Amino acid sequence: AIILVPEINLITGFEEKIKKIEKRTISFHSKLSIKERYKRWLMMKKAEVNVAIGTRSVIFAPFPKLGLIVVDQEESTDYKQKETPKYNVRQIAIKRGKMEKFSVFLISDAPSLESWYQAKKKIYKSFNFSRRRKGSFFEVVDLKKEKKKDRIFSRLLQDKIKDALEKKLSVMLFVSRRGYASFLLCSDCGEVIRCPNCNIGLSFHLKREMICHYCGFRTVAPSVCPFCGGRNLKKIGWGTQRVENEVKKRFPGARVKRFDLDIFKSSTYLIPDYIKKREVDILVGTQLLIKEDILSLVGVVGVMLVDVLLNLPDFRASERTFQLLTRIRKGSRGKNSVIVQTYNPTHYVLNAKSNEDFYSRELKIRKQLGYPPYQRWVRILIEGKRKDQVKDKSEEILNKIKKEGFNFLGPSPCPLSKIKGSYRYHIILRDTKGKNMQEFIREIDPLARRSSIKIGIDVDPLSTM
Repeated sequence: AIILVPEINLITGFEEKIKKIEKRTISFHSKLSIKERYKRWLMMKKAEVNVAIGTRSVIFAPFPKLGLIVVDQEESTDYKQKETPKYNVRQIAIKRGKMEKFSVFLISDAPSLESWYQAKKKIYKSFNFSRRRKGSFFEVVDLKKEKKKDRIFSRLLQDKIKDALEKKLSVMLFVSRRGYASFLLCSDCGEVIRCPNCNIGLSFHLKREMICHYCGFRTVAPSVCPFCGGRNLKKIGWGTQRVENEVKKRFPGARVKRFDLDIFKSSTYLIPDYIKKREVDILVGTQLLIKEDILSLVGVVGVMLVDVLLNLPDFRASERTFQLLTRIRKGSRGKNSVIVQTYNPTHYVLNAKSNEDFYSRELKIRKQLGYPPYQRWVRILIEGKRKDQVKDKSEEILNKIKKEGFNFLGPSPCPLSKIKGSYRYHIILRDTKGKNMQEFIREIDPLARRSSIKIGIDVDPLSTM
């Protein structure tokens, strides 16, 4: 059997549980040395072990007779390989199950829309193993109704934090962005201070440092606008640093610790120990904190501004947000209060009472717009140092697409139109049957090798950013 988990940090917990049932169990992941990985690969090939637990690469474990694959948190984007070949572990697992004739279990509290759709069509069998738990206190707060001074911390969230601290319970505050502010805006001319390599607003950090979270570019924050010379530069939005500062001001007696990639890169498995040993009262951080072993230990979870996630320029933004909120609610095991702050409290993601509520609504929208799972998508990403060459190559590919008669979107600049000095355009091929797509993709591949322009093919893309 193969058991897949999205993150290396989750392997240990699974391994301890499985070894109580089957002693001949091993883990397999990228943090093992090459020598150790080779040794374990041979153990699987020779059937010296019966169970392998790991991340993406273990899907190719060379067991001579495989009887089961389990994919935990099957909706996780970590299962998609970002480099070529851009395979999706879930699809590989299902294909391998069909070829070798065994069962594949996809486990999730909030499955991918594709899996939900397949279950509704009776292509997948659906089982509900959830225990009935008392639900968390879940409240959506409309920030438009709050006083201006309380639009980072609503009155309800402040009251819940105060109550938790009095009861000696920890608090988690989820912020989707690092840094102090999302970007600097000149209120005189309206320009934003952007990264020269990525054409994305630079995040403002403390000590007047500005950082691009895509290419790592750093510079000192200007005191005057480089475009018009104006002095009215405003910090727009907020990140983990600003929330951390505000918490310290409003709850001066609390021990506050920030957890994001700027200061806390790998040892997330240590976070529960901080809470158990009462070394931290309020945790401020990004998705590093959204894990069941952490959520189950805190008394209050505050989602500081869910709108940032809901309004990402990607067709899966609503689905990703719903999955995140579901993980938070389920991870708490009904013990804590979840406060979600927003300027759009009527959004269907926030008002969904069940999976059925959300998925049925989302499927209707996807069907109307011709989005997956109703149409098969292939994303062609064209990148290069010169914008005119990227645009010309996009038009060349478009002419081939028109000859084949495919439905398509684009070519257009990507939402993130320039990353690490490369301009980015994309074309979306969409077809309900997808008969000739594979053949057409093979024709595009030689174009990339005869050009300085990089062409990437992503079948069933998880993101169009």
